[in-house]
Amino acid sequence: MIDYERVYRVAQLLLDCACHGLSQTSSGCPSRRCVVPGAEPEVINCCPGAGQLTVHLVRVYPSTSFPVPDTERQACDFPYLVAVYETQVWRCAPVGAGTQAPPCTALNAAAFTTMVDVVGVSSGIACCLADTDSASAVIGVGYRWALGDHETTEVRGGCVGTTLQITVGIPRCWEC
Repeated sequence: MIDYERVYRVAQLLLDCACHGLSQTSSGCPSRRCVVPGAEPEVINCCPGAGQLTVHLVRVYPSTSFPVPDTERQACDFPYLVAVYETQVWRCAPVGAGTQAPPCTALNAAAFTTMVDVVGVSSGIACCLADTDSASAVIGVGYRWALGDHETTEVRGGCVGTTLQITVGIPRCWEC
């Protein structure tokens, strides 16, 4: 039996892991952080302030051989419910005034922060998921996981961000 609430609890775990990783960096963890519905969380309040950290669910599918989706879905005949999540960090981005581009020093600082965020989030989540003793309590014994690409986003509304995709194989049998 699959405990479907674990899909949400895994999202919360990923949020906590990303925040922990960011808290070890010069940028810190944003004060605004939440699990959000939908594929594209709205960017709110990233400036002024420390930014925004979100996790959202992209899709869920059954799998017999993680992370490959089953093409023949048979009721209760798969060992993993695979959940694909995205973690996003948004920070303030320099914008020019009128026809003036922002100064290179401001662009350099924003680029540095973005790159630090990539490393902080990736490291925080990887270290957390590699700790099977604590992660198994949330995900289930025998879980699987994989980090996808970590991409930066274009400047939107005075904010720039990063997106990391995480795929987690949640065991169908909690006690197994």
